[in-house]
Amino acid sequence: MMKDLTDRKDKEQAKQNVNRMVGVAEAGRILGIAKSTVYKYVCSRQIPHYKVGGRLLFNTVKLSEWLEQYAVNTINQQTIRRRAKTYIG
Repeated sequence: MMKDLTDRKDKEQAKQNVNRMVGVAEAGRILGIAKSTVYKYVCSRQIPHYKVGGRLLFNTVKLSEWLEQYAVNTINQQTIRRRAKTYIG
């Protein structure tokens, strides 16, 4: 039951595209990855983050933008782009 409430809260905040700062655990929940993976991405500077007083912080909007770059186009989007290129030249 608590997990359902947490999931609902996460979905509501994602819909609002709330601009807030979160820690490693919350960043992992938002992205659907383990905390250890978040740390790995931080160490390799693959994920946008802030380090304030030794604490890692993540901006939720920047996390969403970062995640969006890994979106895979649907077949329809690919087809539309390919057809647009043939019309445009």
